[in-house]
Amino acid sequence: MREAAVVALANLGQRQALAPLVLALRDPESGVRRLAIASLSRIDSHWTAAPEVRDAADQLKSVLKDMPQDVRYFVIQFLVGLGKMEPEAAEKLVENEPSQANRRKLAVNLFERILADADRDLRQAAAEALGRLGGDRAAAALKRAQPDLDADVRQAVVEALSALSG
Repeated sequence: MREAAVVALANLGQRQALAPLVLALRDPESGVRRLAIASLSRIDSHWTAAPEVRDAADQLKSVLKDMPQDVRYFVIQFLVGLGKMEPEAAEKLVENEPSQANRRKLAVNLFERILADADRDLRQAAAEALGRLGGDRAAAALKRAQPDLDADVRQAVVEALSALSG
C-alpha cells in the first residue's frame, strides 16, 4: 500500500507531493524508499531547493542512523545541499559509506529494479537515468528492457543505449 501511495504521489507531478516523498525515504520497506528516490526528481529536477521539502528534511535527520547505507548516503547529501547538515558532520557519517564506484553500482542496481516496475513513468525515468550513468551493467539492463510494452519507455531505452554508445 505504501508503494502504491508513493507511485500515486509521483503520478500527481505536483510540488505538494515532494514533502511526503522525502518522508517516504525513512520507510522501513526498501521498495518504498527506492520509489521515493526515483520519484522526487521526476516531479521537480531541482526538488532539493524546493521550500516544500525543508521541514521534511528536518524530520529525516533524526532517523539517519536507522537507514540502509545506500539511502543514508543519498539523504546525507540531500541534507548538506539544503544546509540542514554541516559538511563536517556529514563526513563523519559517511566515513564508511560506499566509494564512488560502489555508489554508481548501487544506483545502477536501483534503476535496474525500477525498469521492472508497473509504473511506465518510473520505468522511463530509470531508462533515462541508466543512460546517464553508463557502464556495461547499465547497458545490459537497458538491453533487457528493450521489449517494454510502452512505446515511450522503449524510446527512452533506445535513446539511453544511443547515449551509451556515442
